[in-house]
Amino acid sequence: MHYARRRRVCGSFSTYRAEITHQQQPGTIVKWSVGLWTKTCSPFTRMEKAGIVQTFNVSPKGSPEGLLLESDGEIIQINFRPEFAAEVTALAARGKEFKANVEPEEPHGHPSHPVFRLVSLNGHNGHFAGKVKHLNYALHGEPNGAILDSGDFLHVKPHGAAALDLKPGMKVKGAGPSKPMFDGHRVIEATEVNGIPLDKKPKPKKKAHH
Repeated sequence: MHYARRRRVCGSFSTYRAEITHQQQPGTIVKWSVGLWTKTCSPFTRMEKAGIVQTFNVSPKGSPEGLLLESDGEIIQINFRPEFAAEVTALAARGKEFKANVEPEEPHGHPSHPVFRLVSLNGHNGHFAGKVKHLNYALHGEPNGAILDSGDFLHVKPHGAAALDLKPGMKVKGAGPSKPMFDGHRVIEATEVNGIPLDKKPKPKKKAHH
């Protein structure tokens, strides 16, 4: 049974057509008819792309809305939302390497190259320092980080909050990649805080058998 046609970019660019041949759910397999060859991949594919920054694309309002990278011998385009603009332009200098987590975009017309949309920045670890203003809680009620006096959200996940014993007024410093937040501040995905590594969740202790 065929469902609505849906266009996606997956792999090297060419003329393409996609037909969903199974119920459209996460993990659905899509078969792409690409020129004279076909390729099978999963929709909603998130991946890392890296390359050398060539130039920025500018919106009709005059603000940057995307960039072109030379990646694996071809030009690719990465679009980003306005809230990413300041951070992307600060990190993506022309002629320098840029890395990001992206998803295939749904281009219109006849694009000249593969088009992706930015999901999050990757490989751009920054340093931070500040004081905990108040704790932030996950949906189930456990502390998963803190809002700093700068307004940035320090995200450490519940196991990280427990390891750090986060409390209001506590001074913190460390490193980790960040992404823009809705109010103009940053979400810091901390990999290290106050000398404690947080990039890996500790394995649960095995219960002793008597």
